[in-house]
Amino acid sequence: MKKNNLTFDVETAGSVYKPLIYDIGWVITSPQGKTLKKRRFLVEEIFTNKELMDSAYFADKVKKHYLALEHITIPFLEMVKILRNDIEVNNVSKVLAYNLTFDIRALVHSYMRILAKGKRTLKYKANKKVDYKESFKLIVKGQYEFLDIWGLVCETVLLQESFQEFVLDNGHVTEKGNYKTNAEVTYRFMFGDDYYIEEHTGLADAIDESMIYHNIDRKLVYGTKTYKTGFCGAPWRKVKNFFKVAWLSL
Repeated sequence: MKKNNLTFDVETAGSVYKPLIYDIGWVITSPQGKTLKKRRFLVEEIFTNKELMDSAYFADKVKKHYLALEHITIPFLEMVKILRNDIEVNNVSKVLAYNLTFDIRALVHSYMRILAKGKRTLKYKANKKVDYKESFKLIVKGQYEFLDIWGLVCETVLLQESFQEFVLDNGHVTEKGNYKTNAEVTYRFMFGDDYYIEEHTGLADAIDESMIYHNIDRKLVYGTKTYKTGFCGAPWRKVKNFFKVAWLSL
């Protein structure tokens, strides 16, 4: 019976709207959180393209973090085949990420750029826009459901007075006054590690995000919109609106 989880994370070049994967990592875990498989790859078609890599979000760290990693640099399609196989062989029932919508979009856009002819095999909506979720499943075949960790924490763990105290005490507030809910802040809050810094490499971040998921109270998870649908639009708004209502009710 399929029951295991695959949490993945990507680092990208290109734009936010058309991200292209150069670093991807995933970790497969049992329902109890035991690690069953770990993988990390650099995508050859993107990573070896200097012009694209100069546009990478963390371009300044590429030389420092990615020296001597030729042994894990492989073509995009080879990476996809390994991912498909890992999902099947390890009985994966859920594919997760922190801000899953972005990671899905990144994989689909990478596919579209590297395999231009493959655009015809993607799934499109009635308005002729790409259906990223369905297209992802056409590329990475398998019987699994999606689950966004960001949505889960914004409907559970981060709706506590102690989180409000934490962000205000530590200055985890955006320029617009919203509480930060990214993986780094969430990890610091959940595990009491004020010095934790997200590495922003595929596998390391996937492992940390998987830890976040496995440490959410399951009784709280089952009642969330995210758990029922897999996604939660603009999760940070859940936190913003929750504390706004709480403040107005005082």
